[in-house]
Amino acid sequence: MVGWHTIYSRMRAWADSGVLARVFEALQQKQLIHFKITVGSLDSTSIKVLSDGLCLSPR
Repeated sequence: MVGWHTIYSRMRAWADSGVLARVFEALQQKQLIHFKITVGSLDSTSIKVLSDGLCLSPR
């Protein structure tokens, strides 16, 4: 069985190199899949907040 880190590493490498984008584009062109991104997401790695709830801003 392949570990989660191996899968993550491969998917990350494919995403970074553009392989996943090309695969999804080819699948859409052949009308095998259809998707539309309509949702965005932010998490703690995207926005830093101080313990008092104030956002960090560059000075």
